[in-house]
Amino acid sequence: MGLPSEQVLYPKREATMSKRMSDLLARQAYQAFIGREAELGVLHAVLAPDGPRVVHVRGIAGIGKTALLERFAHEARDAGAVVIRLDCRNVEPTGRGYLQALSEAIGGRRPEAEALAVRLGGLGSIVILAFDTYEVFRLLDAWLRQVFVPMLPDNVRVLFFGRGHPVDSWYASPGWEQLLRSVPLAPLNAADTSQLLLSLGVTGEKAALIARATHGHPLAMKLAVAGLHDE
Repeated sequence: MGLPSEQVLYPKREATMSKRMSDLLARQAYQAFIGREAELGVLHAVLAPDGPRVVHVRGIAGIGKTALLERFAHEARDAGAVVIRLDCRNVEPTGRGYLQALSEAIGGRRPEAEALAVRLGGLGSIVILAFDTYEVFRLLDAWLRQVFVPMLPDNVRVLFFGRGHPVDSWYASPGWEQLLRSVPLAPLNAADTSQLLLSLGVTGEKAALIARATHGHPLAMKLAVAGLHDE
């Protein structure tokens, strides 16, 4: 069973520390990332003092939500932010389960909402709390919106990465319209599709065939290329 959460704290690790496999995987993912300039622009806006406080990133399975999160986390680190990332698949979707996972991620002594909110705000000048695979947390969405997120200090930003649209209550609740952004992840455009296939070593007619068949879906392209290598 995986750990209940992944903690990504900044500033950078000491250069003298030996690298782990996760470090190498993260570097490979960063170097292989292609496109998404507009979406990254919205995410980078949260680093500004007057930027959005909550961002919902949505898209179908395999469209690149986790890759986008990893890329932004890397760039947020370089900008001096603190990033706390929770994989919702590994957290019990209840208030108690969430607070316990967050407490373990940030080293809190008590899994209580107010104490953890204060501790989050004290981790840095800008703190990013990111939820990956948020669709499995839908039962907790109302509690987060109504109770936990409003008690967070002003320097904390919340990012939700999931498959579905934000529920209408995020837009209907007074005050949220100026603090909330929703970012849809569409398939890659033609230029980014060609660049991705080129990075995977596929060109010419094979690249054109895969591009037509996958319609810019990143995971589908990677699986199609893997199938070529298995032939």
